[in-house]
Amino acid sequence: MNQIKFIILTIVIMTHSIFAQINKNTEKWVQDIDYLIGRLETQHPNVYANINKNEFLDAAEKLKKRIPDLSDQKVVFGIHELMAKIKDMHTGIALWQTEDSTALSYYDMYPVFMYQFSDGIFVKGISAKHKKILGCKVLKFGNLTADDTRDKLMNLINGDNYNGRLALCDLYFSLVGALDYCNVGITDKKLVLTLQNELSEQFEYTIEPMPFMEVLKLIITYRNGQNKKGFLELNDVSNQPLPLYLSKPGDAYWYQYIPEHKTMFVYLKEMQPKSEGDFDRFYKEVLEKFDEKGAEKLVLDVRNNGGGDHFEMPLLKGIIARPNLDKPDKLFVIIGRVTGSASQHFATQFDIYTNATFVGENTGGRPNHYGAQRMFTLPNSKLPVRTSQIYHQDTTEWEMADCTRPDFYIPLSSKNFRNNEDPVLEFIFNFDNVKNLKEQFKTELSEAYTNNGYEGLEKVYYNFIKQYKATGINKGMLINDFLFWLLPNKKSIEDYANFLTLYTKECPDWTESWYALAQRNEIAGNYTQAEKYYKKALTVFPGNTLAKRMLKLMLFKNAYAYLFNNENK
Repeated sequence: MNQIKFIILTIVIMTHSIFAQINKNTEKWVQDIDYLIGRLETQHPNVYANINKNEFLDAAEKLKKRIPDLSDQKVVFGIHELMAKIKDMHTGIALWQTEDSTALSYYDMYPVFMYQFSDGIFVKGISAKHKKILGCKVLKFGNLTADDTRDKLMNLINGDNYNGRLALCDLYFSLVGALDYCNVGITDKKLVLTLQNELSEQFEYTIEPMPFMEVLKLIITYRNGQNKKGFLELNDVSNQPLPLYLSKPGDAYWYQYIPEHKTMFVYLKEMQPKSEGDFDRFYKEVLEKFDEKGAEKLVLDVRNNGGGDHFEMPLLKGIIARPNLDKPDKLFVIIGRVTGSASQHFATQFDIYTNATFVGENTGGRPNHYGAQRMFTLPNSKLPVRTSQIYHQDTTEWEMADCTRPDFYIPLSSKNFRNNEDPVLEFIFNFDNVKNLKEQFKTELSEAYTNNGYEGLEKVYYNFIKQYKATGINKGMLINDFLFWLLPNKKSIEDYANFLTLYTKECPDWTESWYALAQRNEIAGNYTQAEKYYKKALTVFPGNTLAKRMLKLMLFKNAYAYLFNNENK
């Protein structure tokens, strides 16, 4: 009996020791979280624009209650998860903007850079020590599939939209703490990757971390063309020259005339002038060279531009002053998941004021967004936090989209990158093959509807999309534009409602599609359905202020109608 008591006592002491070790910083973490919320509520213009305040505060309380059972590192990524709920590119933990040893101690990193291409997640870059796995497809992180890992990590990343978070996911794929928080199964900080090489052979590979700043410096210096020894990238194995957009990694902005295509290519990596007023000089020179060369196309590439400040006006005015250039088959803007902040502002202005054709991926920023970030530090953990300071309403108040979408989606595959191919620029060079597709779509559908009603319209729609899907044409934009023709030309309101339903099926992640369907149902008096679709619009994009307003207004009117009807009985 004494022996049993001794064993039980030993277990209790050991458990208490472990518990005490985990709990020693609980009070400090709670202080940091309370400080974080108070500071954000004071400094951010509208921290609850994209999440219900009570939901956010409830999530914070749940995190605080979990702290006794979490390691310090997991608390850190619990804070990441909390801040990600704000859905603001400029508000979150900015781990790359500190040199504090306390904060950096939470951020070990694997010396590998993984990227979500159109055909999967691949090892895009690696320290020379691990070159064996360069270019391999990632099948699993520990015990989780690559896709499941990505989806879990996305919940830890702050961003304006899905693509904005995806742009940062490359970093989180390599963070020890982030992967551990997602329970991929890490032992002694070692990560086991399940990979597939070019021969489709699967194998496991174990990798150990390095200090965060060492890995980050390795990647950044390589990408700026400063270090060719310590880090390798997938396209280093190609015998083809670098694609134009990667040809000058250390230059923030530059241009080049491509005579065989009569195209002026302008690459904008940063919205920061090299010297005061230099963008005025640069844009003036670009347009003068465009005229001098007799160029026919102008390509503005902001796909890898994360922002800076607003300097687009001289270029915008110069283009508008050239009607022969401001045409969909002459002026092109390349956008992508990194496009955000000031480069999102750039994209929004060109979307509003020019006839440019947008090509590439959805932007990582929102047309109307919060920005002008400022930094502060959490008092105990020293975690660096950035928060938005102002609201940029760059387009109309009723703008619902959470990104700028391209007219043609042209994704980048691992094969494209490996072989130094740029499918976006190649598409632009051959744009004449598809430049009439929008008008063709409208003509074919309107004729089908006029002659054969809604059934004919729907049949022609699906045939058109199937036939031209490979071009990357944005079916959502086609539908949205056609609605402006269909509304005044509809044979019945049911036909219009049916096409709106098709819109939601084809574009389930567009808040605009659900909003349009909600409005149609509200007008028809189908209030239960309207409420359902307004809420769906807000699920897709919680920042849809118009959907919020219309839902509240509808519920308000319905409540008073019920009240008055009962009083009059």
